Amino acid sequence: MIREAEEEVKVDSRPVDPERRRDRLVALACGLAALAVYLPTTCRTVYVGDSGEMAAGLATFGVLHPSGYPLYTLAGGLFVHLLPVGAPALRANLFSGVCAAGAVSALAFLLLDLLSPRPGRRAAAAGGALALAFATSFWQEATVARVYALNTLLSILTLRAGLAWARTRTTRAALATGLFAGLGLANHLAAAAALVAAVGAVLAARGIRGLPRPVSLRLAAGLAPGFALYLWLPLRTVWLPALGAGEPAVHWYPTDSLGEFAGYLLRIEYQKKAWIGGPEDIGRAVGVLGHALGTVPSEMTLAGVALAGAGIVALRGRRVEAWLVGLFAAVSVAALASHAGRKDLFLWDRYWIPLHATVAVLAGLGLGALLPRLPGPAVRAAAALALAALLVPFHWARCDRSGNTLARDVSRKILDRLDERAVLLSEDDNVLFPLLYLTAAEGVRPDTRLIPAGMRFRGSATPLHLSDKIYFTLPKDLGSDSLLRLVAHGLMMRALPVSGPDGRPLPDPPPEPWDRWAVPAAEDAAVDLTRDELERELLGHYFRMKALSLARTDREAARQALLRAEEWLPDDEMALVHVSHAYRSLGFRADADRAIERARAIHPEFTAAWEESDVPPPTGRR
Repeated sequence: MIREAEEEVKVDSRPVDPERRRDRLVALACGLAALAVYLPTTCRTVYVGDSGEMAAGLATFGVLHPSGYPLYTLAGGLFVHLLPVGAPALRANLFSGVCAAGAVSALAFLLLDLLSPRPGRRAAAAGGALALAFATSFWQEATVARVYALNTLLSILTLRAGLAWARTRTTRAALATGLFAGLGLANHLAAAAALVAAVGAVLAARGIRGLPRPVSLRLAAGLAPGFALYLWLPLRTVWLPALGAGEPAVHWYPTDSLGEFAGYLLRIEYQKKAWIGGPEDIGRAVGVLGHALGTVPSEMTLAGVALAGAGIVALRGRRVEAWLVGLFAAVSVAALASHAGRKDLFLWDRYWIPLHATVAVLAGLGLGALLPRLPGPAVRAAAALALAALLVPFHWARCDRSGNTLARDVSRKILDRLDERAVLLSEDDNVLFPLLYLTAAEGVRPDTRLIPAGMRFRGSATPLHLSDKIYFTLPKDLGSDSLLRLVAHGLMMRALPVSGPDGRPLPDPPPEPWDRWAVPAAEDAAVDLTRDELERELLGHYFRMKALSLARTDREAARQALLRAEEWLPDDEMALVHVSHAYRSLGFRADADRAIERARAIHPEFTAAWEESDVPPPTGRR
């Protein structure tokens, strides 16, 4: 029996079966249809948040924030350097679109494997795949530089290989499962959910006998190449610099100890901010699950939910398939809920894409059960594609980032207004990372020096001097014994000496007119709470800095700017605490109390730690 289980599938030298060729054409058509929608909606420049870091990392082959994402860096870096079109940020964004289109094709293939040979099978597979393609969060991730499109592609490929492994019991399928899972883990640790689901499907089919030693060894051998890619981190940051190559401009890798390296890979610092801390937070866990399920109707409409329900019914009696799909969803949700922070869970729905992919699989299965009851191929195809046809116009406005220049415009304004040979200390993902991209990838203002907070960077050991022209992108508490003070200077804080050579306090320089700093993409934006949370955070930061700059000349205009910042950030406790501190510093106590009360209602523990402090909470990676 074991010998039979280890038998390899022989390569068939005969021409490809016409039915299989049609399957391939359908899957390819799904990916091309998705790409045709992604291309005109792709962001043309650097986007807010860690998308800027990702674009800079790909353009410079850097080392990204934990857990490093070596596969994404290497594959995306090659794509960026080989594609002769546009700026590096555009190429990095296009890489996500290509990966997302590949994921759509892979999902169509998976559904074709799952669906029995009945009328409408291909139409059902296309309908399910395109339902994911045009779900809001997945579509948005196809338009900017981030790791989630590639993660979805490799997760689906792992699930498909795992299904083949469970059905055929071959070591070749086990090797393929390990290979795709290993590559997935070299991109994002969330890919572990697909590996668990694949192994669970094998156990559901064969029990522990489905994992004899030779098969398990093939699985391990498949995982090895992906794990080996993590050697890129010390290679790029330790070994190559030792040979004279220089450190990368994007450099998060800890070089001090193996313990730090392990914490970096496992994202320990992020886990310390988990919203669910233990069994006592069972109420929060229920809330997270409710929110996760609640994202599905907005992503795929109620029609998609109904089709997914039909898909659950269609899985009845199909033990292997049910374990594969169910485990993938359950492990994905549980893993995220167990370590993510509040904003990850409730504001950034891109983290729920594995759940949405599961719903798309179920919707395809539901279509597979319903379409045979309809007359004729044309009617079945129209019914299968109706959901996708509904999602495209319904979600277009929210997913179209082709004209989004906010991050670039704010960052260019800051860099353009810096003095020659100035030093800029920056933090907060939405402010720092677009600046990092423009300076490292596009070479903007090479005469200045950007110091990213929390990141290892080239020249980090170079000390600062009182004679340096030093700027900060956020207000900072320099301490009562500091020889420098910070003065609002447009979208920055300028560091100036406290006193002159004679020991007398120096007056503040006259403020610049705000017109020199105004960014039309921010000033003209109507408050829209459906915009990406990261965009709204950057807009909130913009208006907070505007308020600090206007405070010396027009206190009421400063207050209106803070009210505008507050409007953009109704569900962000950290931003509301920052706004409250700004109100308080300008003497608007009632407004400060209102903002802090709103923050307390969102996250009481976080707010309590900072509401009475004279120092605002630190920003940066959360």
